Amino acid sequence: MNKVQQLYVEHDRKSYDIIELVDGRTLERYSHPQYLGADIIGRVWSFRDVTERKQAEEELRAREERFQMLFSRASDGIMIMSPSGTLIAVNESFAQMHGYTTQEMLTLSLTDLDPPETSRLAPERLQRILSGEIMTFEVEHYHKDGHVFPLEVSASLIVEDNEPIIQAFHRDITKIRDEHQELEDSHKQLRRLASRLSAMREEESAMLAREIHDELGQSLTGIKLEVSWLARSLQPDQQELKEKSESVLKMIDEMIASVRYIASRLRPRMLDDLGLVAAVESMVHDVMERTSIKCEMVSNMGVARLDPDQSITVFRIAQEALTNVMRHSGATRIDVGLHEESGVILLEIRDNGRGIRGDERVSDRSIGLLGMQERALAIGGELVIEGVPGKGTAVILKLPTLV
Repeated sequence: MNKVQQLYVEHDRKSYDIIELVDGRTLERYSHPQYLGADIIGRVWSFRDVTERKQAEEELRAREERFQMLFSRASDGIMIMSPSGTLIAVNESFAQMHGYTTQEMLTLSLTDLDPPETSRLAPERLQRILSGEIMTFEVEHYHKDGHVFPLEVSASLIVEDNEPIIQAFHRDITKIRDEHQELEDSHKQLRRLASRLSAMREEESAMLAREIHDELGQSLTGIKLEVSWLARSLQPDQQELKEKSESVLKMIDEMIASVRYIASRLRPRMLDDLGLVAAVESMVHDVMERTSIKCEMVSNMGVARLDPDQSITVFRIAQEALTNVMRHSGATRIDVGLHEESGVILLEIRDNGRGIRGDERVSDRSIGLLGMQERALAIGGELVIEGVPGKGTAVILKLPTLV
């Protein structure tokens, strides 16, 4: 009321102010003198209800304050930039992870932070973001002290005052990368240990195979010769003893065959004497002799450029795969391929059995499959096991040859 009274005293002055009513409404109040000729004869008052506008302004201001609070306190680094790469705004986390203050960051552009590889990929990513795609990717940035560190970025397009700008959230993944590398190093150490244990096991198997073949095999051969001599020394009327001696000779032959089979399972001498192809062919032939499964092997390999560890590993993987077919697949046919193509050894074993299921490859009973995978990795190979229900299973090993 004092202001109104003052206006009537200063009757030639214009006035504008905002007043709050007791019912909560907000009004804009305008006042100016009313003239009759050169004389002021009164004042004109006008009022406009701006309650909704003020409420909207207050809500917008509150939202901006909340955004600023979230923007500044976010643990992820947030950066807003123009399509040209000029930094418009950054939060404290983004500045700190780069070693700068927020004020220093705003004097830089994105190109100041990008190493060559990140810069090379930036234009294509920028175009995809400007087209409306929300992208998540990994980049590397320069720190203020010069070292390069990795970030995971999630970037999207926003439009402000009809101008496109890019908002990107950054997360420092240095720790995650370090932990991943430690885990990878641990896996490599375990594989080296497993490879060494496997080599020691092969050495022991080779020694045992030689002893079984040479010592036990020779002993059985000697026994066979002695029994044969006794059989020839029998008189014509000693028919029962002749039949018994023939039965013993047959048992000795079976024992000799078993000794050779056991020795070959421990360490195939053919692998050392004639090479990988001959050893696998012999094993495939043995499967046909011991089962009713029809087998066929095709190979274009001559002398493979493989070291002894690689050769025995390929043989053991083939051995395990064929054993699995005989025990579990119900197959009636096995096709084996052993080829060398463009410096890569390719072993393929396919059957027409029931087909391995996905859950069988990762079950507690799939230790043999896991062993095959680890054997392949230990020599720099790649093993794939595929199964189609009712149609069969394929085991495929790819292994680079020695240069």
